[in-house]
Amino acid sequence: MSKPLVITDYVDENLKLVRDDDGTDTPIQLSKDRMKIVGDLDVTGVIDSPTVYPGQIIGYTRLQGDLVNTSSFEIQNSITVEDDTHKVSFITPPSENVEITATFFIDPSSTDTRISAGLSDANATDGYNAVAQEFEYDGNSVWFTDDEANDSVITIKWVLNSTYLATVGANNTFWIGLSTDGATKTAYLRYGLRSATGAMEHPFIIKATALPIGIYDGQ
Repeated sequence: MSKPLVITDYVDENLKLVRDDDGTDTPIQLSKDRMKIVGDLDVTGVIDSPTVYPGQIIGYTRLQGDLVNTSSFEIQNSITVEDDTHKVSFITPPSENVEITATFFIDPSSTDTRISAGLSDANATDGYNAVAQEFEYDGNSVWFTDDEANDSVITIKWVLNSTYLATVGANNTFWIGLSTDGATKTAYLRYGLRSATGAMEHPFIIKATALPIGIYDGQ
């Protein structure tokens, strides 16, 4: 039979023991803004909290197409968002610092191919729009085939602060743009399964992670 639970004292910032109405102690302690459970916690259902901690993944995209045909996009000379789905969405965390990571497969047909990347606040339909010049990695590009035309899976990261994010608790969406660094080269972004041959390419993964408030930048 269930019993009502009673807090031993008024709730303030200090943890208070919770007892049942017979005075038997429970493993639960409560304060105004936190709860402590002494021992194991077995949860059926979902625990949801608005609190976001550094290192917490706050947005995740995994693109693998329809698993029938490989999704393939020829990368253009200038930075372009190849498809509206090449995005990640998240809510601005309290730290107002977020790392965006993109991991994807590049299939070049040309030797000496460079791949540059940029972060866009507009989708493929509206056209690539750089969030800021510092987020366009086109100095020495992010990847170079040298004299070969070898396929590769590459990973790129961007770090955004409050200057580029919506207010805390508001929604953000950013898109990934790619280019052949201004040169006329042939290279493809590919992902997904070609079911006829059973050949699977690496998914296009875009991840947003909350960072700490203080980020050391050497300045």
